[in-house]
Amino acid sequence: MNIDLHQKYDQSKVDVGTSVTKQKRYLLTAYSVEDRNPYVKKVFISSLSIAALTIISVIVIPIYGATNNTISVNNEGNYTFNLMGNIQSQNILSNINILKQPMSRMLDAENKAEEAKAKIAAELAYKPTNTNKFYDIYSRAEAKYGVPKEILAAVHYVETRQSDDTTIVSSAGALGPMQFMPATFNAYAQDGDGDGVKSIFNVSDAIFSAANNLATNGASSGKMYQALFNYNHSDDYVKKVLEKAKSFGYKEAPITITPTPPPISTITPN
Repeated sequence: MNIDLHQKYDQSKVDVGTSVTKQKRYLLTAYSVEDRNPYVKKVFISSLSIAALTIISVIVIPIYGATNNTISVNNEGNYTFNLMGNIQSQNILSNINILKQPMSRMLDAENKAEEAKAKIAAELAYKPTNTNKFYDIYSRAEAKYGVPKEILAAVHYVETRQSDDTTIVSSAGALGPMQFMPATFNAYAQDGDGDGVKSIFNVSDAIFSAANNLATNGASSGKMYQALFNYNHSDDYVKKVLEKAKSFGYKEAPITITPTPPPISTITPN
């Protein structure tokens, strides 16, 4: 223990007769400044450090930084940050791309949805007008067999998406643009283009043969559902063709019911 000689010290106060508590209290007042608080130097040094940092941050950096702190960006998106000689480089585009990824995925989904809507709208807006390359065939078949051209166009669309001459064969064995079974085609075959040949693979022959089939089975007399069901024995098929035909402009004939008049009763006088 170091005793501060500048403190008044009376050895008699710590003699045997003095209580232990008083002795300790007295001796504590006799310690040197260093012995009483060994952290004084550390606190003092820390205070100086904080003051120095404050001066540097408030005065030195702003003045020095006016000419020495720089941020530069090149055409490739690389930027360099210079703070008092401490140079850091990074690519700003890579950071932006990280942020853009979720937005990009969302935009892709929106674009796909818009493309799907546009495709559906285009299909629904289609009309078998004279701008369609099959319009003349549909019109001539309608004039000959009495089957609306919109129905013929719809059957053609549902069967093969309005293909031209084709050798398409279905899993069931149906052939050509209008997907005839060979035996059915032979029963209703027509020469649509006047070349003297009735071909299941020729688009004109196939459309004329389909019109003949539908007309024979009720389409020309307004029994469209019956005729289409005979063409393909499926209620879903009939509904699909009628929906597509309506999108092409087909209007179903209203069903009219003619009431039967009640029988006229006669009274025979007695």
